[in-house]
Amino acid sequence: MVSDTGNLTPEANCLTFYISVFGFLFLTIATIRFCQLKAVISDDSFIPVVDRFYNGMKKLKQSPNPQTPESTPMVPLTPGGSVAKSYGRQDQNNNERPRIQDFFHTSNFIAYMFGIVTSISCMLLGSLRFNDSFCIHFLGASGFFICPPFYMFYNLQFSAVFSGHVNTMEVYKKRSQNFWVTLFSIILFGIGLICIYIGTFDQFLNPRKRLSWSPSDPYYWLYLPFVIVEWIYILSLGPFLYTFVDEFSRLSFQGMELKYRLLKTIQMPTNIEEGNAESPVPSQRSDISQSNSSTTVSSTASTPTMPV
Repeated sequence: MVSDTGNLTPEANCLTFYISVFGFLFLTIATIRFCQLKAVISDDSFIPVVDRFYNGMKKLKQSPNPQTPESTPMVPLTPGGSVAKSYGRQDQNNNERPRIQDFFHTSNFIAYMFGIVTSISCMLLGSLRFNDSFCIHFLGASGFFICPPFYMFYNLQFSAVFSGHVNTMEVYKKRSQNFWVTLFSIILFGIGLICIYIGTFDQFLNPRKRLSWSPSDPYYWLYLPFVIVEWIYILSLGPFLYTFVDEFSRLSFQGMELKYRLLKTIQMPTNIEEGNAESPVPSQRSDISQSNSSTTVSSTASTPTMPV
């Protein structure tokens, strides 16, 4: 196991250093990601994404019918917060927006909690090895192998909903591939762990015996691919975190103020006649600023003012 590598020197020093640095890096990325999504979800430019999500969920519950009022186009809110004139079931869509935004805020917070637990688990693994304290090491290992897949799952769903606004479709595909590799490896890891634990209980809890296994020992050939799968899982977390580089390149902090530049946003219609709603006009990019509880948007249709 990876814990066996951590019992030898100098491998123990390199492994514990890597895990500790990875835990700190994971916490940093999870915190920035939480602030980024919180700023985007709280802003009016996120309303078209909310409408798209609401309409998609509604189609899953009922089949579309062009002759019903529910299937008529819906016009989003104006940037100032006033309701634009529309037709069909616009009022129903407006009432669902706060609830959907609360759902995204809650999901963002849950994902952040999984990120914090993952970071703490990494620091426990790096500080206390298998020989130092089995209970604490096992507790840290449990959090390290359980929480990251959930964190990746939540962010994968965010990437699907925010595709074209916060991240590109290419980034979403990379995260999806990375998530399935991680999920597949953790499933194989769990199956192998149960089999080895049941078949070699005395050897599994004895780190000295595990370091001197030979091909003639029982479950040796199951133990070998089990270790390989464990390393695949650990190494698959790094590429997933690397996918946030493009998004974070559009972030900037000015004191306690966070600014984020969207890939694209939708300019809300200002002149809408009764029964003839204009389609939203795409603009280039906008800056989202979040300072304490206030969130503002400054349009940059000509030249972006945010440094990349």
